[in-house]
Amino acid sequence: MKRIVIPEYIKYVKISNKKQIKYYHTLRSIKSNPVKEALNKGEYKWKYWNGKPTLFDNENRPVIANPNSHGKPNFVKINGQDSTFTKHLLGKVKLEMRSFFEPFFDNLIIEKEDLPLKIRYEISDIIFDLVAWDLDNRASIYRKVLQDIIRDRMPKYMDDNNLFMPSYTIDYVPIENKDDRMIVVEIRKDTRKKLDKEFYIKAREKWMKKRESNT
Repeated sequence: MKRIVIPEYIKYVKISNKKQIKYYHTLRSIKSNPVKEALNKGEYKWKYWNGKPTLFDNENRPVIANPNSHGKPNFVKINGQDSTFTKHLLGKVKLEMRSFFEPFFDNLIIEKEDLPLKIRYEISDIIFDLVAWDLDNRASIYRKVLQDIIRDRMPKYMDDNNLFMPSYTIDYVPIENKDDRMIVVEIRKDTRKKLDKEFYIKAREKWMKKRESNT
């Protein structure tokens, strides 16, 4: 078995050195109670600015929606839900994650005799991350990035499809201190009897021979 321990795993990615300034363009976007009160009192009003309705203060200045964060580095929290990121942002997040995780796998070597692989991911983290979090949402993007890294440590004639990686599990371990968070990756040979089928083994060998001949 091969075991990789990743302490204090990355949970945020910096996407820009400075967060862009934001303004209020809809009533629904106003979450600040002081801003709501000022609007209700008539101290703020809506004007068209750069082709869209924008909230202005009594000194005829657009009201800043993120006064405490604009101009500061912009971080996003890593999340596996598809709706969280645009395609471009998701690509950037995955690149940053790879940059963090890859050094932990520098000494990993996968050989033919290790196949097929069974991979276990163990995530140790606090129970409440503002709220109790969904293991599947948290783990999905991490699993994909880590599995791609494992694939890249395999010979070129191997892959991460079901011929080579037919099994993975994800387990959660609760901890009290967020600084003790970690991901443990265990990689072993999948010895299930249900995989010991001649047509399955031959299909994997055929795949490897075809890939070998193309390299």
